[in-house]
Parts: sequence; structure tokens; C-alpha cells
Amino acid sequence: MTTDPSEVLSCLVSVSRAIAGRTDPAQVLLVFGEKLQALLPHTHMDIVILGKDGQHEYFESGVQTDWSRTSSSQNITATSPIRDVLFGNIPYILSDDARSDPTFNFEGADNDPIFQSQLHSRIVVPMRLHQNTIGSISISHRDLGVYKDIDLIVAQDAADLLSPYLIAIVRGEEAQKSAMDAAEAEARQEMIRVESLGLIQGAENERQRLGMDLHDQVLADLSRLSRQLASVTSLENIRTQDVAPIKSDLDQCMQELRNIVEDLKPGVLQMFGFADAVEAQLRRWIGRSRSKIRYLVDDQSQGSIDEMPEATRTSLFRIVQEAINNAIQHAECQSIKISICKVDQQLRVTIEDDGIGFKTIEVSRNRGLANLQARAKAISAQLIIRPGAGGHGTIIDLVADEHCSEV
Repeated sequence: MTTDPSEVLSCLVSVSRAIAGRTDPAQVLLVFGEKLQALLPHTHMDIVILGKDGQHEYFESGVQTDWSRTSSSQNITATSPIRDVLFGNIPYILSDDARSDPTFNFEGADNDPIFQSQLHSRIVVPMRLHQNTIGSISISHRDLGVYKDIDLIVAQDAADLLSPYLIAIVRGEEAQKSAMDAAEAEARQEMIRVESLGLIQGAENERQRLGMDLHDQVLADLSRLSRQLASVTSLENIRTQDVAPIKSDLDQCMQELRNIVEDLKPGVLQMFGFADAVEAQLRRWIGRSRSKIRYLVDDQSQGSIDEMPEATRTSLFRIVQEAINNAIQHAECQSIKISICKVDQQLRVTIEDDGIGFKTIEVSRNRGLANLQARAKAISAQLIIRPGAGGHGTIIDLVADEHCSEV
């Protein structure tokens, strides 16, 4: 170790040149430690940067210890063996043997690495910026009694050289992370807004469909029945065969109205449960389409969906309802199978048809499927849409945690 002022200055200048332009704190410390070996030989060096909420961050060179090997390099300052320097209670620490020095040994001290790595001789000086302590530099050696008072001056000069440079890097990283977090939060908000708009648009489309059903079907039938009734009542002698067709049409019109009301509020779901409501939906919509579609509802979950919160269960039913509607109206399928099962804490509903299928790229462009995705996200469920076996048909997997709920 040299005490020649010119050699010390030359070494510190070389340190400054070596770390210039580097932006990784760990790399800065590595180069800093290598250059400082000429002035202060050491086995281990660490830099502590004070953070928020009573924590600090470690960077190490030389021997690696548990101080920086943990899953998070954030450490609690109150348990640090050098807390007195970090808190400004003492100006430095100079120890011939840290293992027996009471400064490093107190109840609850995070000092295991000192013993594990046999860090005997230690110098600890503060890193200062604008008269404030922002951290510390610790220089350690496995030999006993290596460092003297004169070495404190060199260590402090080195710390003062490094402080503004390193803190600029660390604060820059923090600012960059904050900016990224803010951007991610803004992106999440935008995603929520878009998905909400999708749900609103889906609800509006549903209202329009129901309005058209009422106008084109029920109201048209009622208008026709009104005309027929007016025609019959104008007869002098009303016969049963004249009234019978009107009564039949009126019964059919009332049934159509019941179907529309059932779509709005699925009574079967409340009375008989999820599986029966899905089967009733299949029967009704297949009947409306006047097609010969085979169907099967296989519930192997022992009715687990019916134990979920009412709002969540209804949301799951709406997703399955829309998937069934898509299959019947657009898939040109001959069969539909609905499977319900429970694996661990997850419920899975699978809607499978043997229709014309789709190209993968079309999924994101299909508004109906996009609405399904948005509905699933609203209850923290996962919706997976994929081709059937051999590329034929469509399989929709709806996976929900047993305790998921609407947000």
C-alpha cells in the first residue's frame, strides 16, 4: 500500500477514467475495485446505496456473499452491521478483526457474511453527496490488521470520487424504472378502457338484437293477430275454427316473448343450475334455427360452478351462451359438446363444435370472439380459442379459478 500523494492521485485519476461511460453499477464497482487494489489491497468490496422505507441496496466485487446473493438485493438498514456509518452516527469504521468487533456484532445484525467469508480487516467510509450520506463503501481483507489510519484518507477520497457518478447511475435507473412502470400502468388503463368499450358495444349489440327480435318477430306477430282478430270479430257468427288459428299463433307469440325474457334473465340458471341452463339454451337456440344439430352437456364438476358467486356464475353463463350462439349461427356445425370439469382449484368449461372452424388470425378480428375475451378478463378467467382435431371445428376453453370474481 502506498502513501505517496502523487501515486494516490494518479491512481484515483485512473479510476475516474476507467469508470467513465459505464452505466451498470455492478460493472462500475468491479472496475473501481480492480483499480483500487493498487492503493488498498482487499479480498472483498461492497457499496451500499441507501433507498427508501429503511432499506438499502448492495453491490459487491471480489468475494460474493449472501448480502447480494438473495432473491432481492434490498436489505434492511436497521440490521446492517455498518448501520452507524449509514445513519451518520460515526464518521467511519476501522477494524483489525470485524468478527470480534462489537461495532459489527449486535443482536439481529445481518453479519453472517463477515464470518462465512472470513472478512477480518475492514474499512467502512460514507459515500456523501451535498453533505448527505447516500451510502457507504466497505473494503475488507481476510488477513488481520491490514489497514491503518492513513488508509482511511485514501478510502474516503475514493468514496468522494465515486459518489456523484454512482448515484447518478442509480437514480437514472430508478427514474427509468419509474417511467416504465408509469407507461405500463397507462397501457393497462388503456387496455381496460378498450375492453370496457368492447363490453359496452357488445351489450349495445345485444340490446339491438333483442329490439329487432321484438320488432320483427313479436310485434309483427301481434300486429298480424290483431288484424286477424278484427276480421273474425266482424263476422256475425264466430266459429271455433275461426278462432283456433289465432289462439295457436298467440301461444307461439307468447312463447317467443318468453324466450326473449329468458335470454335477458336466465331463470333456468337460478332454478336448476348452470349445466341445465346451458342445455336449455342449446335446445332453445337449436329449435329457433330449425337445424338438426346434435348436442351434449357433460358436467363432471358435480355442480361446482353453482357454488361460485352469483355474478361470476352469470358471467360464465353469458360467455358460454355467446359461444353457443356463434357456433349455431356461424359455424355450420352438426354437433356441439359442452364439457364442465374441475381440476384442483380451477373450473374448465369447453365448448366444442365440428363446424367450418377459423383461421387463427381471424380470432383477434372477430368482434364476437373479442367480446368473449373481454368478458373472461372481467372475471379474471382465461379464454383459449383453438382449432379442433385435424384443424376441423372450433374448441373454446374457459378456465376460471374457483374463487375468481368480477372486477
